Amino acid sequence: MIAPVNLENAVLETHSAFQISNQQGVVTMLRDNMKSERVSFISWRSKRAGRRTWSTLAAETHALQRAVDKTIHTKCVLAELRVCLKKSVVVTDNLSLRRVLYSGRPVQEERLKKEFVVLRDMMVSESIDVRYIPGKLMLADSLTKFASPETLLDAMKNNKMDPLHKHDSELITKEMIEEAGINIPMAKPERVPESLISSIKMNWPLK
Repeated sequence: MIAPVNLENAVLETHSAFQISNQQGVVTMLRDNMKSERVSFISWRSKRAGRRTWSTLAAETHALQRAVDKTIHTKCVLAELRVCLKKSVVVTDNLSLRRVLYSGRPVQEERLKKEFVVLRDMMVSESIDVRYIPGKLMLADSLTKFASPETLLDAMKNNKMDPLHKHDSELITKEMIEEAGINIPMAKPERVPESLISSIKMNWPLK
């Protein structure tokens, strides 16, 4: 569960999930670098939250807020131990949330509007990046849902996870499909013309 990590280029990575039924989970770990599979777990926790949400976007936004808060707290603790990290990452498996966060697109709910403003400010001031991962790799899901804990347990046992950059291509393709107005999940990335994918990828603003 505890593995040596090269702190010179280490990345602080946080997974967070929030269930509409009011349960939340957070997993924090260190990774050698963005391209490394080796991770070392710092903390993991599941608890009842003091807030109930009524939409998926609100739940995912709350989970992201919790991840950012946990990331900032962990950075402060590590700094006290004279461990200063150059990069911090929180991950999400929700493309809509990530798109709204980076594009500045408006949301309807007044409370969410305020939360997105706060999130963006915190991300800039603390240099925190938000990355996409497939839902099956969201470790915090095992702490909030009736999901199999195998992904989390395997990662803890082997101190290994997919590199963060591995799913960049999948992110680009999915965002391109949604931007083109093609129905998901009916549309598969491989059904989109390769010529369209290639032309857009050349100038795609991946965050």
